[in-house]
Amino acid sequence: YITRAALLKELFELHNHRLWILIFIWFMSLVVFIVLKSISSQQRQNTQLSLENIELKDEIEKRRAAEDQLQFLAYHDNITKLNNLFSFFENTEPPAAGDKRYLIQLTIENIRELSFILDRNIVDQLLIDFTERLLDCCPDNSMQFRGHGFNFYVINSSEQSDSRIFADKLYKELSKTISLHARSIRFRILAGVAPFSEAKDLHHLLNMSQSVISDVADKKIKRVAHYSPEIESRKSFLVDLDSEMGRKNFVDELKMVYQPIINMEDRSLVG
Repeated sequence: YITRAALLKELFELHNHRLWILIFIWFMSLVVFIVLKSISSQQRQNTQLSLENIELKDEIEKRRAAEDQLQFLAYHDNITKLNNLFSFFENTEPPAAGDKRYLIQLTIENIRELSFILDRNIVDQLLIDFTERLLDCCPDNSMQFRGHGFNFYVINSSEQSDSRIFADKLYKELSKTISLHARSIRFRILAGVAPFSEAKDLHHLLNMSQSVISDVADKKIKRVAHYSPEIESRKSFLVDLDSEMGRKNFVDELKMVYQPIINMEDRSLVG
């Protein structure tokens, strides 16, 4: 028979054993809870870092895209996407002795008139269409630029005879009537060719080209004109004359001369 004291002792030992088991289980649960909480916290941190990295990458990509866009706009025309004059001066080799390149300038003379009667979006579309036709006509080794206003430039690397044929082709093609929004529109094109070999630098080359265009406009020439030193001399003379006429005492130096009009039949003065 088990005495009461022995039974109580066994029960006490069993109770202590269960108590230690419960303490162990509680401790392990606490450890697991702490570990899981740490893992969860680490996962949240990793998720936050991942989101921040994604946002940072997106921000970097947006800034790079904006920089690329600014870089593009710095060197290209906003409407036609052609290289602009800044790109012309940056990327064009300066004239040199024996240079076989030619600069072809194309000016749309009546675009301002069209801009008064057409919507701005239509005018922009006309310029885009003009650019597409220009590019379709140009060989792969040529370079195209848009200057100030409605001036377009093409650099051709062929011989003089080939450049003249090419310029004539451009003039004829770009002068054709086009249809846009149920309208028939025809550009009045002024075309001039200037050789690189006679230019001192790129600025002088553009002045030579503009001199040809001015001469074409003054003389109402309906064909491609080519540069000659006489054209530039005439332009220089007109510039100097305009400068002289701007002087304060210029009018006082003028002399008025009357030329009588005589009737040759009876030699009478008629005016």
